[in-house]
Amino acid sequence: MKRIIFILISLGIVSFKLQGQSFNVDKDTLQRTDKTGIYTFSILKAKLPTQDAKNYILELNPDSKSSLNTSDYILSYKPTNLTTLEDKEKISFYLELKEDSIQDRPRNLLLNLTLNDTVKKEKTNTDQLDLHILPFSKVNTQYAYLAYIGTNFDLVDGIKTNNLFFAANVYLDPMPKKTGWYLSLYGNRTFTATDSTQVSGREQRIERINADSILVYRENATLVRTSVSDNLGAHTSFLWNLTNFNSNTKLMVSASTEFIWRRTQVNSLYKDGVPTDTVGMARPIRTSIIQPPNNFTTYSNEFSFNIGPGLFLSHQTNKMSVRLQVSSGYISEYIPRYKTLNSVLERNYHNQSDVYFLGRAWITEATSGITLQAEVTNTLINPRPFFSVTLSKAINFKNLGTIFSPITTR
Repeated sequence: MKRIIFILISLGIVSFKLQGQSFNVDKDTLQRTDKTGIYTFSILKAKLPTQDAKNYILELNPDSKSSLNTSDYILSYKPTNLTTLEDKEKISFYLELKEDSIQDRPRNLLLNLTLNDTVKKEKTNTDQLDLHILPFSKVNTQYAYLAYIGTNFDLVDGIKTNNLFFAANVYLDPMPKKTGWYLSLYGNRTFTATDSTQVSGREQRIERINADSILVYRENATLVRTSVSDNLGAHTSFLWNLTNFNSNTKLMVSASTEFIWRRTQVNSLYKDGVPTDTVGMARPIRTSIIQPPNNFTTYSNEFSFNIGPGLFLSHQTNKMSVRLQVSSGYISEYIPRYKTLNSVLERNYHNQSDVYFLGRAWITEATSGITLQAEVTNTLINPRPFFSVTLSKAINFKNLGTIFSPITTR
């Protein structure tokens, strides 16, 4: 009976040891470049009995199923006694991925963590690290630094162009450094929004009857409001590669922030008036008569700041560049509120929190630089949709100086 208990305890200890060691990650994606890359991984510490740890050696061995040639990498790791993990939280090792200049197919490297029992002469694999090796891909930098100048489109009342559009974009590819960055500075105009659903009672005109009285003509009229917004914005995103569909197309996760200054112009027009009644009122001759306007224009400035996660799709070839971005998150808006105090109209800004949704697309043709850009944004709690479409000419930053060069040479 004692012998059976001893065997069970021994098997439990060995089993615990065999399952105790592991890598710090299960899998990872690396990309070969024209320079040698060095990557660090670790073997984690396990809570193991130590009375016979000296009999075990931790080894790293490439699996036979690996498709990466052994001449393409160097594994910096020496077989380590299990007792080393008694005083350390982890054991680090290094993978040196040699430089490459040939666009090859993706390959993989499987590393087995092996526990070698030097007494029983038995080896057992306790964990496996799966490394996906992307082939060398020359980073396309022709779209990295671009300035744009063009026009806005208004598609509501027929296709027409209006006002200047400008932007400057910086796009740093997240591979092979893993973390990328995107910056966009822009000025655009949104589509015209028209609202004619409101019927309002108002004073249509005023006539003087005599020195002390006036006659007021009143009507019900449709109030038509037409609004358009000019925006100045600064957008930035940090990018992390999610998946590569091919060497030209990749999907990334983004963390974005954006600040927008929005100037809105609202034109109000009374039309289709229906007379309701006429009212006589007392008004001394010394009081001037101001006729109610049939149309008037107001302006307002507002500010917003948003932050949230999203997705960023990039497709870049020598012929064209396509960038699609969607994001959602928290937005803080500062909207003007007006009130009269001591006969003076005062303006205060009201802070309003909401949830925003945003979608943007940039499509650039490489030869001509012609770029089509579209944007839609809205909020959830207090819906305020904005749409914009622009057509512009993209100019590489390195060519900006040629704009100011002389037409002819002396």
